[in-house]
Amino acid sequence: AKVNGGARGAVSQKFLDYAVGQAMPLIEQSLLHEKFDDIKGKSGHIDYSVTDIKVSKFKISSPKLAFIKDKGLKISLSGISIAGSMHWKWKETKWPHPSGSGTADFSVGGSTHGTGLIQLATAKGRPHANLEDADVSLDHFSIKIHHSALSWLYDVIFDAFEHTIKKSMEKSIQDAMKDAIDDDLNKEFATMPLSTPIPFEAPFDVAELRYDFLDIETKDDHIAVTIR
Repeated sequence: AKVNGGARGAVSQKFLDYAVGQAMPLIEQSLLHEKFDDIKGKSGHIDYSVTDIKVSKFKISSPKLAFIKDKGLKISLSGISIAGSMHWKWKETKWPHPSGSGTADFSVGGSTHGTGLIQLATAKGRPHANLEDADVSLDHFSIKIHHSALSWLYDVIFDAFEHTIKKSMEKSIQDAMKDAIDDDLNKEFATMPLSTPIPFEAPFDVAELRYDFLDIETKDDHIAVTIR
C-alpha cells in the first residue's frame, strides 16, 4: 500500500544473504532434536518394527532468499543432506518363531530441496513475517542394514522409510522453516528498538527519536520500507 510522508529505507540482497545464513542453524538444529514415531507392521508371517529413528546430521549447503516483486521473499533450500540411524527387529509368527534385530543407517541427498514464500507486512508499527506454501521434497535416499543379509528385510525397511519416515522428515523440515520465520523472526521484530537517542548535550541528552514502520514493499531487487 502507498503511504504518504515518512522516511524511506531499503533492504538489499546483501542483507538477505546475511539473514538466511543466520536462520539456517535454527532449522538444522530442529531436526536433530526431532523425535520420530516408531513403525510397526506385518509382512506375510513376519512382524517387524523400526524404532529409535534419529537424525545425526542435517546440513543445508545452499540456502537463498530472493525478492519476488509485490509478493515477498522466496526462500529456497538446496544442497540438503541428512544422515541418521534406526533400530530394527523382526519375528516370524510361525513356530519355531525365528527372529532378529540390529541397526541401520540412512542418508538423504540428491535433488532434495525446500521452498516457501515469506510474506512481509506491518503490525502495530513493527515488521511482521509469515511463511506460506512451504514445501520440502526429500530424494535419493539410501539405507545400509547392519547385522543381517536378508534381502526382504531391506525391502521392508526401505518401504517404511519411503512411505512413512520420509514424509515425517519432510513435514518436520517444513515445520522448522515455519517456526524460524513465524516464531523466531517475529520475536526479533517484536523486541527490536523503535527509538534512537538524539545527540543533545546535557540536560537535553535524554531526548530520543521514536518511529513506527508504516509500510513494507517488495521490489525486484530490494525491500522498500517507510517509517515515521
